[in-house]
Amino acid sequence: HGGCSYGGSRAYSSSAWRGSVRSWSSCDSPGHSLREIGLTSKKKGVPQVYVQIRCDADCAERTDAVLRSLKVSGS
Repeated sequence: HGGCSYGGSRAYSSSAWRGSVRSWSSCDSPGHSLREIGLTSKKKGVPQVYVQIRCDADCAERTDAVLRSLKVSGS
């Protein structure tokens, strides 16, 4: 992401999902961060999910809260 500093990635796993969380900081200005999350369901037949979270404070905490509450509905 242009204007951002890559901060690395970490594994994510819950009872329903697994994947990775990639982090960027200082996106175009100090204090603005970005998280990109790619998730695969632990159940067969459920589509993969991509989540992007932009935040200005407590980004790690907010990311974990969003992921804990994630519900995906099929069409």
